[in-house]
Formats: sequence, C-alpha cells, structure tokens
Amino acid sequence: MTTLKDYEPGSVKVMLLGPSGSGKTCLATTLGKRAVVLDLNNGLASAKTFKDKWTNDRALCEVKKCWGEGGPEAMWRRTVGYVRSFIASPQRPALVIDGLSDLLEASLGAVLTMSGKWVDTNPKNSTQAEWGQAISQIERLLWKIKSSSTMVVFIAHTKLIEKDGLQKEVLGCYGTTLPGKITAMFDEVWYTKVSGFGNKRSWSLQSQSSAGVECKTRRQLPEGTDMNLGMDKLLELVDWKWKDKEPKAADIGQK
Repeated sequence: MTTLKDYEPGSVKVMLLGPSGSGKTCLATTLGKRAVVLDLNNGLASAKTFKDKWTNDRALCEVKKCWGEGGPEAMWRRTVGYVRSFIASPQRPALVIDGLSDLLEASLGAVLTMSGKWVDTNPKNSTQAEWGQAISQIERLLWKIKSSSTMVVFIAHTKLIEKDGLQKEVLGCYGTTLPGKITAMFDEVWYTKVSGFGNKRSWSLQSQSSAGVECKTRRQLPEGTDMNLGMDKLLELVDWKWKDKEPKAADIGQK
C-alpha cells in the first residue's frame, strides 16, 4: 500500500508564460548542460548574448534547430521527431521547447501543406476540419510529453485580450478551448515578470493566478520568486530532485 507520505509525484512539467522580453528563454537555459533545447523560432540570441552569472551555463545547452528550410510541415516533423527521440532515450536530464506559438503555427501549416493550401509561405483560407486536425496534432504531442518521465520546460508567449471590460493576458494560442487544455497539461505555469530599466531591471515569477493572468503551482513555488535564482534552484524549491546531481559526460554527448 502506498500512502501519500510515500507517494512520489511524476516528472515535473513547467510552462514559462509571459510577454516577449520577459526573460523566459534566458531563465530556461540556465539549466545549461542539463538541457536539450528545441529552437523553433531562431530565438536564442538573447540567451546567448545576455550577460549575468548564468552566461557560461547557458552556453552549455545542447541546441536542436527545428526552424529553417522546408516550411512549416518540415518544422513540425523535425520537432515531433526530436521530442519522440528524446522521450524514448533522453540525451540529457531536461528538455526545453521554445516555443509554443511556433509549434502551433507549424502544426496548422503542416495540415495546410498536406491539403495544398500552403503556398509561398502563406496559408489560404483553412476549414474548421483543418483547424481541428491541427489542434488534435498538438494535443497528441502534449499528451505524449505529459505522460513521459522527462523533465520538460515549455516556453510560451502571451497576448492581451479584453474580457468583461478588463485587460487580461492569456496564452498566445488559437482556438477558444485549446489555451485551457494546454495549461492543464502542466504541473507548473509560471508567469515571467520584468520591472525597472537598464541595470536596475529585476525579474520575478508569478505563480498564483490574478485578475490579469492565469498561472499555477501545484508544488507551491513562492509568489514573486526571483528568476535570477536559475532553474536548478527554482526546481529545488518545488521539490524536484535530479536522479544524478551532475550529468555524466557520456549522458550529455561529450567525448
């Protein structure tokens, strides 16, 4: 018999949610040599050039380029292939996927390519059935990620909407029910916040929902936690323990 005292929660899945420039990628890549990063949007320049105490660690991330030649269908195939390969045989302890909006576009683009509606990098009018097929592809991939034993960090942008006369920041995602379905698949949904200017900027995480943004922490990350602690310490705060304290050279592809 397993009691709650003895219960071991599964591998943590974290979504870093926030507007462009709020430090999501820079935070995720502080995992350094623990992480394989799937780059879907050529968006790693900030992580490479940002100067702080994590600069050297970020440089040790292994990067898989998903964007590039072949259009959205090729990008979708590359991304799904990398995810499946990693889940089957993790090269490093953590997988970082950057980012959700590009994955959604690639899924729809792949469907439209197969139906002959993606021409000269622009889609023609899509049908409700094609939207549904694209959403189903995303859901299947996310369920595969959710059910895996892999530690995953997913980076997602937000968009502003007006609801009941109030401005609200929501997951940058098409569909009316998909945003809620996606966030439900993650244990932790942390909103990244930046305040101040220049050298006086500071970054923190919102872990509890407010009127303006929905987020959550099942593992009780303290509200307003300093992002400068880095992902390793943040995961420690939510009681995530790596199987090995330090990845071995053979596990991270080093000779």
